[in-house]
Amino acid sequence: MTKTSINILIILGGLISCMNPNRKQQALDFTENKNPTNKVVLSSEIVWEKLNPARGEQSPQAGTIWGDRKGEIATGFLAKFTDGFSSPPHIHNVTYRAVVIKGMIHNDDPKAENMWMKTGSFWTQPVGESHIMILPLYRTKILFFFFFNCLFSLFFGSVKASDLWEEF
Repeated sequence: MTKTSINILIILGGLISCMNPNRKQQALDFTENKNPTNKVVLSSEIVWEKLNPARGEQSPQAGTIWGDRKGEIATGFLAKFTDGFSSPPHIHNVTYRAVVIKGMIHNDDPKAENMWMKTGSFWTQPVGESHIMILPLYRTKILFFFFFNCLFSLFFGSVKASDLWEEF
């Protein structure tokens, strides 16, 4: 009897302590947004293009989700890579952010030891910083998401980082 009474008192005490008579209930607003800033894109609606046509069939595929990958506006795109993909050292004209959606990647300085970023990993690639991308032989699809704020370009060879942006 005492055990039951104690349990009832504990439950009642917990319920009463959670009640707040001064708290106002907020009404949910289900009115339609006249100018939505987001849109759901089905995978079947994504148009896949070669990210680097010079690589031919070995080129990663890019599927723009929003923005214009070839324009000068903020853009987000998915990228699919072939098994064992490896890029030469290169730089970009813009800082980008990326997330590993499926697979693994090594994205680092050309002389760095392999450090594999797994699904869920993310990184920021600073403008003008030379890097390579290596993907393991997986025999499965590898997918990444990239986001950047302006025209996204790729440069190989002896381009200097200072040539990529205007000095202030």
